[in-house]
Amino acid sequence: MFGAEHYSDELLEPNVDYIFQSSNPFVGEDQLAMKGAEMLRNGNIPEAIQYYEAGVQQNPQDSNLWCQLGLALAENEQDAKAISAFKKSLEIDPKNQEALLAISVSLANEAMENEALANLEKWIQVYTNNSFLSTTPTTRSPTFSPYSMLDMNKFNEVEAMFLDAARRQTVQNIDATLQNALGILYNISRNYDRAIDSLNTALAVKPEDARLWNRLGATLANGDQTPEAIDAYRRALTLFPTFVRARYNLGISCMHLKSYRSVFLLIYSVFHHVSFRI
Repeated sequence: MFGAEHYSDELLEPNVDYIFQSSNPFVGEDQLAMKGAEMLRNGNIPEAIQYYEAGVQQNPQDSNLWCQLGLALAENEQDAKAISAFKKSLEIDPKNQEALLAISVSLANEAMENEALANLEKWIQVYTNNSFLSTTPTTRSPTFSPYSMLDMNKFNEVEAMFLDAARRQTVQNIDATLQNALGILYNISRNYDRAIDSLNTALAVKPEDARLWNRLGATLANGDQTPEAIDAYRRALTLFPTFVRARYNLGISCMHLKSYRSVFLLIYSVFHHVSFRI
């Protein structure tokens, strides 16, 4: 939805443990979180992942560090593995808002829409300081099999919670995080027009956020607005030139417009930054 469309059999098992890389040269170093963040800013995502993996092995109860590992994996087009990291983060701190929102995106990208919706419900409950209304596992509801169709009755309930929170904001006090979450929510239901409106509202507050521009681009592309999507991806890459997910998405959009030379250059640049799985 927001990245490459791919599916993983590991998601059929709800309690898959995170599997670390077998050889990590950064285990035992200090300031691992800071070094991981620096690598991520520089576009060296494979090394960022290694730093974060070393960090959570050193501090396995650090919810935020697990979340940052998940975000790096998601940026490296590894949503399935990112979900495992986000789950670890949420086992430690079930109210970690960043992890709840991020796992919703990765689950949506893996076509697990009801599971994504369940985490968005928990996110809005934390955001509005309400108690969790359910105690279902973090990434999965027992009512649904993986990849089942979105439960629109439940969606309408969650949407009402989001809209109630949005109505409490004024024009002078718009929260970009809430609008971003609304954009994710409407992407799940494929209401791309509303998703685009929400993401544009978020960007009006945070115009320098490359990830928001990429999300807007993906939403425009899903809504068959490819030229506008390309403009959004290019804005993302102007702000964050080594943004792998935006490069990948831009390549797909260029294919739709049959701009094959651009596709070749973008695919080359993506492969230059993505770590291969063997």
